[in-house]
This record gives sequence, C-alpha cells and structure tokens, in this order.
Amino acid sequence: MKKIILFIILILTITSGCSKPNKVYSEKTAVTIRQGDTLWSVASRYGGDTYILEYLEDIKALKENKEVLQPNRLLQPGDKIVVLLAKGETE
Repeated sequence: MKKIILFIILILTITSGCSKPNKVYSEKTAVTIRQGDTLWSVASRYGGDTYILEYLEDIKALKENKEVLQPNRLLQPGDKIVVLLAKGETE
C-alpha cells in the first residue's frame, strides 16, 4: 500500500511540474531593426505574454532568420528579421 501511495505522489509531482504547451503562432511578419534594438528587445516587443526564452528560440529556429541571426553577429540597423505573431495579435 505504501508503494502505491508513493507512486501516486511521484506521478502527481511530475505532472504538476510540466510546463504549459507551447504557444501556437499563426502569422509571421518582417521587422526592420532600428538603432539600439537587440534581439531581446524585439522579442519583448512582439512576444506578448510568451515566455521570452522560448520565444527567442522560436525566432532563431526560423529559416528566414538563419543568415541575420548567426552566432557572434550583432544586429545592425536596417537588418530584417521575421517574428512570430499569435492569432489576433498585431504589430
């Protein structure tokens, strides 16, 4: 009986710590980088209520951004990156 109770407690502990499902994005839009912008500031502006680190990874994973978001490359004013928007969100 003790083993069953411990097993149930273990399962409840594991399932309660699961993160919410990833947000589903329905639209992409191109954003032109302005003076002083960072990837973090752009993600903060367009990510909405999304967990910012997950949103950054989603932006970096887009094939449209591979050239601009290379490691050790700083964003320059005039660069264009693609950001994700959830259904109903606007720029």
